[in-house]
Amino acid sequence: MILECVPNFSEGRDLEKIKSIEDAIREVPGVLFLGSDIGRSVNRTVMTFAGPPAAVLEAAFRAVRRASEVIDMREHRGTHPRMGATDVCPLIPLQGIRAVEAVTLSRRLAQRIGRDLAVPTYLYGLAAESTDRVSLAEIRRGEYEGLAEKLTRPEFAPDFGPNRLTPNSGVTAVGVRRLMAAWNVNLKGNDQKAAAYIARRVRGAGRRHKGRFFPGPFPGLKAIGWTIEEFGCAQVSMNVMDLEAAPLWSVYREIQKLAEARGGGVAGSECIGLLPRGVLLQVADAVLKHMPGGDTATPEEKVALAVERIGLNSVKPFDTKRLILEEALGLSATLPLRFSLSG
Repeated sequence: MILECVPNFSEGRDLEKIKSIEDAIREVPGVLFLGSDIGRSVNRTVMTFAGPPAAVLEAAFRAVRRASEVIDMREHRGTHPRMGATDVCPLIPLQGIRAVEAVTLSRRLAQRIGRDLAVPTYLYGLAAESTDRVSLAEIRRGEYEGLAEKLTRPEFAPDFGPNRLTPNSGVTAVGVRRLMAAWNVNLKGNDQKAAAYIARRVRGAGRRHKGRFFPGPFPGLKAIGWTIEEFGCAQVSMNVMDLEAAPLWSVYREIQKLAEARGGGVAGSECIGLLPRGVLLQVADAVLKHMPGGDTATPEEKVALAVERIGLNSVKPFDTKRLILEEALGLSATLPLRFSLSG
């Protein structure tokens, strides 16, 4: 049985604090620590680890506890929306564990965080106990600065933990989700307004303009536009929540078209955390169907082609052994991009 956990922490600048949280995870026997993706400009770090469910739950709890000890949200500044030291802690069932079992585990983790750490904790995603808490964005609306007021409202009472703000640690969300891609497309230049314009036009939620509603082209795609100082460019930053409904190649081409229409262009992309192999095979298959002899390409050749076509090496090295989920876990089979929500 393999359960994955991908917590997001509101710290991307103090390497000692980040290492302290990593150490808390690594100390748990049986857990395979797969890496940290540190975002200095956004002041946020995404960590990924996996293993047997009991070990992963223990490591997740220890990481949340350590984050609440070393991060003070009163001092946090960053461009990424956030509401707590451990902003969000999703569980992803990968192998030998059903979604309903992962939901039970997520509730157990959330209850322990709320009880033992006194951190208000919300269940989201597949673990949500009400429809208004399925969306993480809805829970996080108003961000950390709005929490003190929101926690006075009965409808915002946490699922676990005290119904009051712990100023240093904020609140956290624990849930279960499918495999996703945290993926950012780089634009030529550092025009944040262009990035925001494009983000509004690709996100799944759609947009309103002059009283009319325009549906989004890619279901489940969440997008914002920002600039990243260390890369010297603007980005369309995305969470691709439905990897089949929003294939990366289609998204990349649409962003390219929108950028070129404004006189700009794209300059590759970066992933945050790990990517499942299947999304890269999707990219390659979409490209190869227009090329003679494309049906003879090996999986390794397809991965290399995908990395090249969407520019995953453009701002930092994309190490396939470390950043493709199946490779990092030592799995020969490609994981399915969807699992049954009722299974």
